[in-house]
Amino acid sequence: MARHVGFAKIHVFPYSRREGTPAAERPDQVPPGEKAARAARLRTLTDELAAADHAARAGAVELALVERPGHATTESYHEMPAPAGAAIGSLVPVKIG
Repeated sequence: MARHVGFAKIHVFPYSRREGTPAAERPDQVPPGEKAARAARLRTLTDELAAADHAARAGAVELALVERPGHATTESYHEMPAPAGAAIGSLVPVKIG
């Protein structure tokens, strides 16, 4: 489904039991090794989808948030170099390459 939808980014985290919730009491819990394997497959897929999205946007200009010196994140969640001297917290246009 994730490939069909074409997500550019997927936040992956395995389920953790929370005491007192209905899900924690279910007898059909997924074994830890299976949870880890599923998460690893999804992380591999998200890397593949992000690379494809990045390639499809090559040459486009997007606004990017400068999060630390020299590093910015675009509107489409791609990490890019920030222009020299760009202030942290500023939005700057960057060309996706």
